[in-house]
Amino acid sequence: SFNEEEEFKLQQQRQSELQSQSQSQSQSQTTGSPFNEYDEELASEFCDIKLRFHKSDGWGISWNQQREGELITGASDGLIALWDITKLEKNNNNRSSTSVLHPVTYTTAHDYGVNDLEYLWCHDSIISTVGEDGLLKIFDKRQDLKQVCNENGNKFEKKSVGINTLSWNKKNEFGISVGDSNGDLSFYDIRKMSKSIKDIKSAHDSGITCLEWNHTNHSVIASGSSDGLVKIWNIKDSKDNEKEQEDINNGFEKDLVFVHGGHMLGVNDLSWNPSDKWCIASCSDDNSVHVWKPSIEILRKLK
Repeated sequence: SFNEEEEFKLQQQRQSELQSQSQSQSQSQTTGSPFNEYDEELASEFCDIKLRFHKSDGWGISWNQQREGELITGASDGLIALWDITKLEKNNNNRSSTSVLHPVTYTTAHDYGVNDLEYLWCHDSIISTVGEDGLLKIFDKRQDLKQVCNENGNKFEKKSVGINTLSWNKKNEFGISVGDSNGDLSFYDIRKMSKSIKDIKSAHDSGITCLEWNHTNHSVIASGSSDGLVKIWNIKDSKDNEKEQEDINNGFEKDLVFVHGGHMLGVNDLSWNPSDKWCIASCSDDNSVHVWKPSIEILRKLK
């Protein structure tokens, strides 16, 4: 944390350095303020803590909701790393410096890269991950991030394409959903991961990029895709899943509640508003963020 005076002095110092560099490179070129454009080196000096470990693009991050200061990260290097920022020793002699933190532990999770990960909301040690290798895995922090299997093996049936995203159900601690690069949605009980409880084939016309269960309506889940759409689904327990799969179209219409088609390019992420059970924010490659709700008529039918 910096006070205004410290921040100003640091900015002035860096501004002088950058202007000197720029003038030495080209005396004839007139340069404006270096702060008009993003400067990675400058920006890195204005963070309190830098988590240094991964060597490639990061695609997953999740806070532990049961333990203060703990988070997990995953990247294209196939590794997941566990961090605890409460163990950070700040450099009190130089408040303007960024403190660098290294992971508590790490492990190899997926071949070809980790695409998403998430702590189980009601547990302080269980972490789920999905990757480009087409696998869903469960890890236990208490066993030094060892992959969890029950006595029968409980192995996940590998998908033929990469799995992009996952989401734990906000009520059922055994329920988890995944979305893959084919645009298919699948739902699993982690006590028996060898076979999905339900599948929605071609839920999207392109790869699913984000998923999130509703905080209040525990059978409702939203999915976003690179096809530019956000869809809301109502996934209720049903004993007729096999019958529904015989007729994909009827099963699809039964589950689909609402389609938001306002984005011009692919959807990157979405989030339910925790204070308004039907409000969603979604963002896209078109550099837009939409905050929206389904129509009242749709919601009445859902109830």
